[in-house]
Amino acid sequence: MNEPKSPIVLAAALLASAPQLHAQLSFFTSPNQTVELSGMPVGSTDVDTTTILLGGVSTERTLTGTITTGVVPISVSGYLFDGLFGLDLGTGDRADLVLEWGAGAEMNLNLLSQGDNFSFTHWLNDGVTGSTVEITVWNGATSFTAPTTTLTHGSFGGPATTYDYLVPFSSFSGADFTDIDRVSLTLHGNTSADVALSNFSVVPEPSAALLIGFSGSLALFRRRRRC
Repeated sequence: MNEPKSPIVLAAALLASAPQLHAQLSFFTSPNQTVELSGMPVGSTDVDTTTILLGGVSTERTLTGTITTGVVPISVSGYLFDGLFGLDLGTGDRADLVLEWGAGAEMNLNLLSQGDNFSFTHWLNDGVTGSTVEITVWNGATSFTAPTTTLTHGSFGGPATTYDYLVPFSSFSGADFTDIDRVSLTLHGNTSADVALSNFSVVPEPSAALLIGFSGSLALFRRRRRC
């Protein structure tokens, strides 16, 4: 019979796996959406709208791209494609890409029941740093925006060079996460950037997940000791 592992060893194993939290609510679901602004003047906007299920609620999801700066010939594409949300910008071009859920009707989602952080992965950046991300939530007509996240990594992405970010619900001062009606994710693409995000989701606090796992492991260890 194998000797049971001590709670300290079990806790170390849980801590090592803590960053690999499972998303409780994922936002980048199918279908794919695209906006194409190439060849259009600065200030132009393109919109693509679809309907999805989010947390069991049927809701409208809108993708909006806007050119903020451009050098002719302008080349700007935005997409939510196979789980990646991003911008492909030509040399000298800048754009904003906004993905919004619930613009058509209030969602009344209890996000707090799913976790207490938004999480996303910076999946691709072609060497151009300084793109930024903003997340906004609404209670009715009142909006709450977390502090801007700056994407500082400049490596070319892919699975080996991703960077994960957590945005705690506590950073949305005054928001009631038991009744969220709209959510928006804005990507401000820096000049000439090819940048993409993945895995935008709601996740539990890593330390809380570790504590729950450790408590369960400790109880299991005590039961084994009694055998």
